[in-house]
Amino acid sequence: MKTLLSQFSLRTKLIGLFIIIKVAPLVALALLVWQEIQDLGQGIQDHTDQMVTEVRSTVGEMADEFSTTAKKALNERTREELERLTTDTARQVANFLYARDEDILQAAKLTPNQELYERFIAARSESAIDPGRWRLAEDGSQWVAVTEASAKQDVVPDISSNRE
Repeated sequence: MKTLLSQFSLRTKLIGLFIIIKVAPLVALALLVWQEIQDLGQGIQDHTDQMVTEVRSTVGEMADEFSTTAKKALNERTREELERLTTDTARQVANFLYARDEDILQAAKLTPNQELYERFIAARSESAIDPGRWRLAEDGSQWVAVTEASAKQDVVPDISSNRE
C-alpha cells in the first residue's frame, strides 16, 4: 500500500509544502488582522458612544448652569430697576407735594381778593396729556390704542366742589 504522499510528484509536493509554509500563515495572519480590526472598530464605537453620552451630559449641565445664572442676573437687574423706578417715583411725588406746600404758603400770604386768587391759580394751571384708551392686542404681545391721545387738553375736575 502506497502512502498518500507517494502518489504525488515532487513538484506537487513542493507546491503543497509552499502552501503550508507560506500561504497558510498569511491566511491565519489575515484572519487575525481582520479580527483585531473588528475589535478595534467595536472599541472605537464604544468609546465614541461613551464620549457622546458624556458630552451631552456636560452640555446639559452647562446649559442648566448658564440659564440659572442668566435668570438670577436678570432677576437681580429687574429688582434693581424696580427699586430705582420706585425711588424716582417717590422723589417726584415728594417734589410735587413740596411744591404744593409752597403754593399753599404763598396763597396764604395773599390778601383775600378774587382777582388775586384767579391770577394765582392761572399761573399754576397746566395742561395735562390724555394718553387715550389702550387695550391688549389679541395675540397678547402689545398694547394698541382704542382712542387717540390728545396733545393738549384742559383738565376738568370730576368733583363739582373742585371747580369752585
